[in-house]
Amino acid sequence: KSRALQGIAFGILGTVMHTLMSITSKVAYGAVDRDTFLVFMFGAASALVLVYLMVTRQMDKLRLPREQWLPTILVGIFYFMGATAYFLSIQITDPSLVSFFGRMQTVYVVIFGLVLLKERLNRGEVAGMVVTMAGALIITYASSQQVLLAFLLALLGESLFNALGLVSSKVAIQRGVPNPALVFYRALMIFVLMTLSAVVRGKLTSPSMAGVGLSVLAALGESLAFLFINHALSMIEASKMAIIRNIQP
Repeated sequence: KSRALQGIAFGILGTVMHTLMSITSKVAYGAVDRDTFLVFMFGAASALVLVYLMVTRQMDKLRLPREQWLPTILVGIFYFMGATAYFLSIQITDPSLVSFFGRMQTVYVVIFGLVLLKERLNRGEVAGMVVTMAGALIITYASSQQVLLAFLLALLGESLFNALGLVSSKVAIQRGVPNPALVFYRALMIFVLMTLSAVVRGKLTSPSMAGVGLSVLAALGESLAFLFINHALSMIEASKMAIIRNIQP
């Protein structure tokens, strides 16, 4: 019971850090374009975790055995696709509204948890899924087309791929991938993929000093968020973590 409570506490801390990152990102859009911001943010996030590993003398944790690489790579790919949809959504509309839409990943995580991780489904989880979906439908009913687009991005993009990322993280942790290594490789892979996407589309520009500062601040929140979330996943089920993240809106 104590371990479960610790997992809930770290899940809440991770959710708070991710919320702060979201608000900082929305503010940053006034100083730097979205693609450039994402490249700098995830580059800074991977650098921050690398510095942490160097200072704490844990660089050896980055050496992963062969069986740990597949779930680690999947974490990076799934979260890259989820992040692309998420940050496009908060450019379209308000972060708090997008965060609410994104809680639909609870439905996906519970389903994936049942099928892939053999987790249990209780009445509280069923009630949470019903409330989440009902709230999303109420907000989007008769709303503008712009809000509807953000809703669809969250439903078919952010929620789906972030749910897959969360489940992949649980699998990686179960296979013994160290938490800092998982956070580092996640941020590094997203940084590389974001950079390639921006360069190919000709979207990479030179940011202002304010844009760089906000990118680093958002990166700090991003890094802490997933250090806490992954630590929570080592103590509680992925479905429980998804439900805890419903407090983000």
